[in-house]
Amino acid sequence: MRTYKDRLLIIEPHQGYPADKAGLKAGDQIIQIGDIKVADFEDNASELLKGSEGSTVDIIYKRQGKISSTTIERGGIEVDAVPFYKMIDDKTGYIVLSKFNAKATEQTKSALPDLKGNGAEKIVLDLRDNPGGLLSEAINITNLFVPKGELVVTTKSKVKKFNREYRTTNQPIDTEIPLVVLVNGSSASASEIVSGSLQDLDRAVIMGARSFGKGLVQRPLKLTYGTQLKVTISRYYTSSGRCIQALDYWNRDDNGNAIRNTQFNDFTTSKWQKGSRWGWCITGCRDCRGKNQRPYNGVASK
Repeated sequence: MRTYKDRLLIIEPHQGYPADKAGLKAGDQIIQIGDIKVADFEDNASELLKGSEGSTVDIIYKRQGKISSTTIERGGIEVDAVPFYKMIDDKTGYIVLSKFNAKATEQTKSALPDLKGNGAEKIVLDLRDNPGGLLSEAINITNLFVPKGELVVTTKSKVKKFNREYRTTNQPIDTEIPLVVLVNGSSASASEIVSGSLQDLDRAVIMGARSFGKGLVQRPLKLTYGTQLKVTISRYYTSSGRCIQALDYWNRDDNGNAIRNTQFNDFTTSKWQKGSRWGWCITGCRDCRGKNQRPYNGVASK
């Protein structure tokens, strides 16, 4: 679903879920939810659709210029992490990873051998519009393509105890198959950890637009009356040390708004893990051991 000022646009109603059962189709425009018109609602109108499981809400929608109404019965929604994968030509497999939920690694891991069995000799992993999700799944997805023990992401904080390193812990599925990762401005958080680390480890080529830049680690603190407060405790950094976070909340403009980092330098690294063919030389060659570096301007993370 995509939110506009005066309507909610249905992009893809998943089969068997409440919107599909209510008869909504891709392209339908919801203009009223209950007694509230979307155009009159100042916040995100999609929040009006949420409620307890089994409750109902009446909506008015527009389809090809015709106004209709229906009733949606709310229900639990658990969307597949990999809603789609297929061969896009005789040798290229394509995987859409839409979110990093508990199913992400399992479903990606299942798609890979299926595509390879159909002749895939290279893989395109699509992380466009993926808002992120579980950190553990981001590490495990990266682990499908890089060896055990590789540094994927670190967290750095002003408080030393929150500084951590996260490494791959399992045997990979395929460390050789050519890999392209697609990102855009809505690829955030875990998507940037995966794309940034695969880029740093010279394991994938990143294509698309600069990603969102969400690299803050937050911890919930319980308050009274069943409420909680999320406190930012650290930032995410890719394996080579690049900070993913784009907005700098430590520095603000004259209006009090966080400053967005808009200056990006060419990136090079010569660090190499001795005795391993996998290092941080991202010159496009895994065997040069940093001798033939050239500037690298990444698009996956900040």
